[in-house]
Amino acid sequence: MFRVCLLIFLFFCGALVHADSVAVKGKLDLTNIRFSELDTPVALNGEWEFYWKKLLTPGNFSDPNNLNVKMYSPLPSTWDSMQVNGEYLPAKGYATYRLQLDISETENLSFYTRNFGTSSRLFINGKEVFKSGIVSEFEETSYPSSTPMSFPYLSDNKHLDIVLQVSNYDYRIGGPWYPLEIGNSDKIQKKIYYSIILDFFVFSSVFIMGLYHIGLYLNRKKALEALFFGFFCLLISFRTLATGEKTILLLVPTIPWEIPMKLEYLTFYLGLPFFINYFYILFKDITYYPMVVACNTFSALFSIIVLFTDSYIYTYTVQAFQVITLVFILYGIIVLSIAFKRKASGAGIFLLSLVIFSSTIIHDFLYSNLI
Repeated sequence: MFRVCLLIFLFFCGALVHADSVAVKGKLDLTNIRFSELDTPVALNGEWEFYWKKLLTPGNFSDPNNLNVKMYSPLPSTWDSMQVNGEYLPAKGYATYRLQLDISETENLSFYTRNFGTSSRLFINGKEVFKSGIVSEFEETSYPSSTPMSFPYLSDNKHLDIVLQVSNYDYRIGGPWYPLEIGNSDKIQKKIYYSIILDFFVFSSVFIMGLYHIGLYLNRKKALEALFFGFFCLLISFRTLATGEKTILLLVPTIPWEIPMKLEYLTFYLGLPFFINYFYILFKDITYYPMVVACNTFSALFSIIVLFTDSYIYTYTVQAFQVITLVFILYGIIVLSIAFKRKASGAGIFLLSLVIFSSTIIHDFLYSNLI
């Protein structure tokens, strides 16, 4: 029962939703907001000016005649969901975003972003304040990075001209898929610290749980359910380091971008079969074994793709595996419903836990697909 309840806690944490003011046609007025009185930062969401296939600096905006007709793009979003001249933009490419922001206070303010996809530079009032990876017009000279970043606003100017350059050649979607946030510096730092502490707590507790169950198997060779559950816990513990605040980058700052990305995908693709095999051993009498074989086969195939292709290719596989995951979850709910009717031991609590667990997974899938 403890193992089952743990499943609810293991995977993903939801994102906070704010009812903030929204930018319209590249302008956002937040003069009615006192950041020092808010517990959470404000996301600068809405319509940003959008310049496709242009890497513009603040100086370019001094002469509007040098620019083409403006387009507007919602932020956060991906540019491959946008159309230009009736055609959707490709995932690979580069663009510039611009927002003019007005605020009422400048003391003790900071900005925060999870990351932009997949290289970015940010200018505020003509000064570069943030850089992640290498932004470039050419794939050969670009370099991706996905490090979350916070930085202070060191100016008394209450009008902010924000220019964001983004390029992507390494992921299935391109653009600023996470928001840029502004808020009280102390509260932003608290938010980051709490998130990191939570990541470390989840990692350490689930990692120890995994080792404990693997130890149980080593003492009792027939307890295969302990082995599968133990490895499932280890995979989930490592996943917490590669997602969210990407705590692995604090532990190993020089780690290449590709390694946390592969770790994020492999822990997902390998976690499902370990859980399904654990599930099969507990309810072997009513579980159709070919479904287990199918799950193992899908997992092996998708994991091989991650291991032997670059990120631009294997990131396209995640949506297909999400569908596969939902199919196996639905099958598990059906099996547990049958087991519950037969009054199998533990089936009721397992069924309830799986239903709750499924809702968190569906939420995560929708969030990862920007829905």
